[in-house]
Amino acid sequence: MIETRNNGTEFIDRITAPTFEIGIIGKFSRKNVTVSDNKAGFVLPPDVQNRVNEIWDARPADIPLEDRQNLILIGKNQQGDRLHLQVGRGLYRTHYAFRSDSRLADQYPELIPQLFTVAAILKTSDDYLVLNHRSGQVFRFPKWIGALGGSVEMDDTDKTGKIDPFISAAREISEEVGIERNDIKKIRCLGFMRDRLTNIEVMLFTADTQLTKGQIEKKQSAKPSREGENIFLPVDPKKVAEQLARFSLATVTDASALLTIFGQERFGQEWLNNAIARINLRADIYTAFPADVQNRLRQVAVNRTQKTKSEAVESYPPSLYNPNMDKLIEAQKIPGDRVQLTQITSADLELLREWRNENRSYFFDSSIISKEQQEKWFNDIYSKKQDDVIFAIKTLEGTTVGFVSLYHIDPVKKEAEYGRVVIADQYKRKGYGQDATRALADYAFSDMKLGKIRLEVIDSNERAIGLYKKIGFKTVKNSPDSPPETITMVLNAASYIK
Repeated sequence: MIETRNNGTEFIDRITAPTFEIGIIGKFSRKNVTVSDNKAGFVLPPDVQNRVNEIWDARPADIPLEDRQNLILIGKNQQGDRLHLQVGRGLYRTHYAFRSDSRLADQYPELIPQLFTVAAILKTSDDYLVLNHRSGQVFRFPKWIGALGGSVEMDDTDKTGKIDPFISAAREISEEVGIERNDIKKIRCLGFMRDRLTNIEVMLFTADTQLTKGQIEKKQSAKPSREGENIFLPVDPKKVAEQLARFSLATVTDASALLTIFGQERFGQEWLNNAIARINLRADIYTAFPADVQNRLRQVAVNRTQKTKSEAVESYPPSLYNPNMDKLIEAQKIPGDRVQLTQITSADLELLREWRNENRSYFFDSSIISKEQQEKWFNDIYSKKQDDVIFAIKTLEGTTVGFVSLYHIDPVKKEAEYGRVVIADQYKRKGYGQDATRALADYAFSDMKLGKIRLEVIDSNERAIGLYKKIGFKTVKNSPDSPPETITMVLNAASYIK
């Protein structure tokens, strides 16, 4: 949707797409952007701060993250061609925790800090747009293709000591493209975008350089960057529209917003109308597919990120998951010694409901589930989750004997939660539950490259607790939000007993 003022002939107020919204649009020069820094800290309630600290302490060791003080965007106000921003202070661990744990973000949406960040595209003198194919050394989603950019740092200040996001944009472009700052010209702020899924807001920039594509590549070959590799998108209306459509499906929202504004400026209003219509149509078609088809389409996106640099302009990245994490979605069957695990379909719902109700005393929510409730949950909730997969446990001959789940799959912390185990009464004490648990653990550690699986079990379920201990699960301290009658157990890849 495109909203305009003055009868639609002069100003574009807002652009809304399925995955992003550009709420502030303009051509703001450095002199027309002011930043007020109140230097106040971001204070969390003690219980939330404790959870933030736990998430930070459990972060992956292979990605260097520094818990430094960051600038937090508090407010913004546009008045004509002027833009005024207000910022405060906060630790990076708070931003990381809310991004990494969706349950924390869902429970305390009002406490989510808005890290002050910038995103930019650079246009070369021979009409290419420079994008970034990020390195796993500096970014938690390796091979992610998107805009140039990052956080506004505390020392990104002008001569008077005031925070200057234009300096941040120039620094990020220089670092990620591997050129000198004096090679960067005409830096302009284009406004602000908001990711409609995460509500994260990003300040948008564009810049020019007198360098050509070939000159930049020559500089990069002489001094490779740890930030990753650059790809070059020709400034062509068709190619920009195609890349925008790919980015929008993969929720690369900052790059989507930048290409949208750039395309409107360069190719005109008709191009913008067609591009937004294409994005909306693509989203409508995508969401009309069953969940398994949607997941396979996303897997295609993951596979395309593995192409060479020369092919990368034709690819787009996953939204939140790395290739190993998405492999679970592709695994329609996981073999065990005595059972095989098969992803559930709508045909499994009635059996799942029946056996879950029969075993409801082992669930934290022990209420009876109706057929209508089950169908609504499957269609409106489960089918839309990528980080939640339920498997039917079947004998090698194909008889369904139970169900098991792996959920809260976290590609950042490389962990997931195991549970919702149901074995039908007539199939209990036959070793099916243990074999299913081992099969899923094998897959999680070997194929998905997870480092840890956690579970919560009711303390009176002694048979299940004994099974988990036999495989290698260890009892750990419950989290503050765990019910008092539960035991929390963790299985690490290193301690898994095959």
